[in-house]
Amino acid sequence: MEESYVVAAKPSAGRVSGAVGEWVAESGYRRRFDSKAAAREWAREASLEGRTLWIHTGRRNQMKPTHE
Repeated sequence: MEESYVVAAKPSAGRVSGAVGEWVAESGYRRRFDSKAAAREWAREASLEGRTLWIHTGRRNQMKPTHE
């Protein structure tokens, strides 16, 4: 079974996508998905026409702790 996948939104993503801006305003910059595939699907749905939201995998030691 695949582990959950945490996405941290960059401020520029919130300026490009209303869906990301709404998510950040409601829940903060981090969001947990069931998988990377689910995160990518959400990013595709949240992308505006002609703009792309990217999902990148960072190294675990780059992640700051979250307070969930």
